[in-house]
Amino acid sequence: MRFWVLAFFLLSFLFQGSVMLPGTAGYGAIFHDREDDDVPFHMEWTDQVKTELYKRILYFNWLRFVEYSISGTDVLLIIAVVSGIVDYELLLAIGALSFSCMILGLIAEWSLRIHTVLYHQTQITKKTDPHDLSSIMKRITKYSFWTAHLLGWVCIIIPWHIIFQHYNAWYNQCGSETKPPPFVIYIVWLEVLLFAAFGLVQALQWWWPYKRRAAEVAYIALSLSAKTILGIFISANVLVQD
Repeated sequence: MRFWVLAFFLLSFLFQGSVMLPGTAGYGAIFHDREDDDVPFHMEWTDQVKTELYKRILYFNWLRFVEYSISGTDVLLIIAVVSGIVDYELLLAIGALSFSCMILGLIAEWSLRIHTVLYHQTQITKKTDPHDLSSIMKRITKYSFWTAHLLGWVCIIIPWHIIFQHYNAWYNQCGSETKPPPFVIYIVWLEVLLFAAFGLVQALQWWWPYKRRAAEVAYIALSLSAKTILGIFISANVLVQD
């Protein structure tokens, strides 16, 4: 347990700190020196416009999903163990599903960025032919975004369902003097809400893909909140008892 908690905070520090480094995607998403407005459709399809649109793909923090695939899985495994799950194969399945959810989130955001560029390209160049390559790719990236996003929800709902089922069974089997401490269920519910908020932020980006700063700040705030809540509860109630 100590190793998991230490790894959790170490990974968080390294990846969140990397967002502030110049030259990184996260730094560009937050500090890029332009307003989060649309590229006007009356502009010509020039190299300058192309460069600006391509930044829509480059300036998102893909490292965020790499961190979540590790630290988010770490969080879920810690909560699973605290909730009474000790079966190795079940923990392995929970970890694999959590990892898959985060990678699907990465695929969804890549699809969103490419879709945004293709959308602007077709608007500026006035290519409305449904058989045009850009129009076809725009539809494909739309489908790939929502497919990956919704599959990510499936991959994260199943582990939480397993955790709740095991916690309830554990709680009902214990006597009044050996029941799990109340903080366990508080951790579970708070983390469920925060995990759901991550997915909500990504879904909202489909309708507001230009709000790169707002999305990045929201992800950082949610990540710090999830880590702080887990760290306080685990450190105060589990590590002290070891």
